[in-house]
Amino acid sequence: MNQLVPFKRRNTVSNPEPVVREIMTKLVFLMKDIAKQNNAKGIFEISSAKMMIKTAEFADLISSTQKLNGADLDKLQSKEEKVSFFGKLTKSHVYSYVLILEEDNDTGGDKSAMCFTDLNLIDQLLHLNIFSYHLGQMGIVSLFDVKYLINRNGLLPPSKWNGLLENRISELDIEDPWNRYIPSPDPRILFVTTNCTNLSPAVQILIPELLKSQLQLAMRGYLDDGVSVNKDNRKVTIPQLLLWYKHDFSHQQVQEFSAENEGIIHIIAGHMTGQQQTSLQELLEIDRVHSYSGENIDETGRKELPFKVEEQSVRGEFLVAFDNTHLLQNQIFTKGHKRMTSLPKNIDLSISKSVTSSTKSFGKYAPKHSLTPATLEYVKLECPLVATLVSLVCDDELDDLDPQFAEDHFSGDENLRGRAPSEISLVDI
Repeated sequence: MNQLVPFKRRNTVSNPEPVVREIMTKLVFLMKDIAKQNNAKGIFEISSAKMMIKTAEFADLISSTQKLNGADLDKLQSKEEKVSFFGKLTKSHVYSYVLILEEDNDTGGDKSAMCFTDLNLIDQLLHLNIFSYHLGQMGIVSLFDVKYLINRNGLLPPSKWNGLLENRISELDIEDPWNRYIPSPDPRILFVTTNCTNLSPAVQILIPELLKSQLQLAMRGYLDDGVSVNKDNRKVTIPQLLLWYKHDFSHQQVQEFSAENEGIIHIIAGHMTGQQQTSLQELLEIDRVHSYSGENIDETGRKELPFKVEEQSVRGEFLVAFDNTHLLQNQIFTKGHKRMTSLPKNIDLSISKSVTSSTKSFGKYAPKHSLTPATLEYVKLECPLVATLVSLVCDDELDDLDPQFAEDHFSGDENLRGRAPSEISLVDI
């Protein structure tokens, strides 16, 4: 059982929630600034982390965490304050990683290809327990405690640990004094915290007054952007991170005749939005509409879903994102580029019909495509031959478009950060 630490009122922080909010806000702003300097997509990667640990601002942030020594946790009255406070502490995973990196740099090592997720599970567990705070009345609290005991008190361990935590994690005893401070578990905290991988949700700063809407919108946004539904191929792709924590949201998976992942699929279908939600709900209706329920049973007698569920794997690379764009890029990475299969099924690509069609339109103006000034400039600089060909299918000749490059065409550098020159596509042309 945990023991409380005698509290010294003279060093009291009036309310620890605004203190940790200020620390994390400054950290996120620093990360954003460095990420913008370091890559066009504004994602905080390993090279950004190496830059950050050398800054005076980061050193100041590390020093400011000492304020938590005098945190009066009795000031955390509402559930919203407690969830926000400990949720922000969970983001210390970023601190944990960059401090490991800093230690490696001090010893002359090189972790350019190594990050926390590259470590084996035992080493990950070790680092989570080493990285600790002195937190007010609770005393020494490790990052492991915050992630898996405090924020998840009473919930099952994530499946990623392969049973390693079964004897390490248990619900706190009702008499444990930590119960006085920890919040009731909310599984949606998953969608506002990061484990610094390609499938982590965007970083957010939790605010008690906005917590309810923050959690709701974060879950919806992650499901909309991270889950891929292909109705035609009867395939649903789910981030591995979500499958690790699926028992937090539904216990249907443990039922003897329930299909694997059926519970989390229904949770996803009930919380995502738009066309993907419609497609997923229609896939779930296949059995009922076509009376296939008797056929979707495997040899063990267990029910099978009428569509395939695939897992989008976590990749061992350090990444912190500030929006969910990277989740959409993960979907593209998984699917690959299949231009022909994206065309309408009824389109006829035969040469004879193409010739006939072009002959009929002879003498009329064929439809042409607009050319943006940015694309034009890129084409002219990189390949004059392609530029000549482009001019044949565009509304204006290349030379006629030069006046369009006025000084005020771009409002700022941010217009260019989202795309590197090598990412030009046929859509632009």
